Amino acid sequence: MKKKGKIAYISSKPYILKDTFRANIIFGLEYDADKYKKAITICELEVVINLLTNGDLTEIGDNGIMLSTGHR
Repeated sequence: MKKKGKIAYISSKPYILKDTFRANIIFGLEYDADKYKKAITICELEVVINLLTNGDLTEIGDNGIMLSTGHR
């Protein structure tokens, strides 16, 4: 299957920004609700988001909550 787009290298070491859960998903890109929902669904993160106090706007990282290794 041929795909158009960009290729990225993703390290196996998780990198968590001191920011919201959502910001860690979109990683500096403009928020696009459809793409965001698709990524959340593919990664099966709905359950995790539902457990967070403020949903995907919950602060994570140094001063926020910590995620388990599996969630990173």
